Amino acid sequence: MLIGISGAPQIARALDALARQVGVPEPEPELVVAFDPRLPGVEALAARYPKVRFISHPDETTPIKMVGRGIAESRGEVVLLTEDQGVADPGWAHALWSALEREPCGAAGGIIELMRPATPTDWAFYFVDFYRYARPVKVAATGTLSVCNAGYRRADLDALDVDWRHMFVDALVHDALKAKGPLHLVDTARVSVLRHVRLRDALRERYVFGRVFGSNRLQGAPLKSRWTLRLGAPLLPAMILRRMVTKALESEEHRRELTRSAGPLALLVLAWAAGETLGYWTGTHPEDLSVAQEI
Repeated sequence: MLIGISGAPQIARALDALARQVGVPEPEPELVVAFDPRLPGVEALAARYPKVRFISHPDETTPIKMVGRGIAESRGEVVLLTEDQGVADPGWAHALWSALEREPCGAAGGIIELMRPATPTDWAFYFVDFYRYARPVKVAATGTLSVCNAGYRRADLDALDVDWRHMFVDALVHDALKAKGPLHLVDTARVSVLRHVRLRDALRERYVFGRVFGSNRLQGAPLKSRWTLRLGAPLLPAMILRRMVTKALESEEHRRELTRSAGPLALLVLAWAAGETLGYWTGTHPEDLSVAQEI
């Protein structure tokens, strides 16, 4: 399944990559695109891709809602999920499918790398969202996955006591799926991404989803844990940057690009931390959950 957040050209690029998948089981997998209805030109893609189901709703303009609707309206026993900012390697579907069949895991995910060429802002936007999934990675249990590269068993999702059909908050869904088994990271399931956006729009998006993350962490948390999160929030920027630097030190290229993108990266980390902090104190989501638009 594909989530359309960037635009018709990106959706077409991602669909072409999905059409080149090898080693997927018969019968031919169902392809569903859940997209933001405000994106121009997407409905015209239906004629170019007649085997693809395109789904949209006027009130669903954020990935959190589009993912839930797309999975709910799809029919496969296994759901493989990515976004239109990504281009999946030819063996991506086979790698995730095999992991879900072979491993006693709650869900599976893979590598996320940045396309080239990329600006310092592109690198910063990539690091702040996907640094955990950059090479090198160990094929092992992981604490988190990204909906830009993830696979689920429908039966496991249906059994959850989480309303993912209306709001697919990946942190909540993935934490709940850990009861079925650990989240499994597969180094052969690679998606290459690029979202070229204005820095100010990226800052707003990171603030918004930081606040969503913070408010959702409060759900079901005892009072003591809530106050621990709130009082520890001033440490968030340092903690996040430390994790990113530790990961970047594993790759010479990432060390170089982290240095080159240090300015916008610091701003994006501060934006996320501000949102997460406000989420801890208010327990509410922003009204507008729209993502940054491509330029």
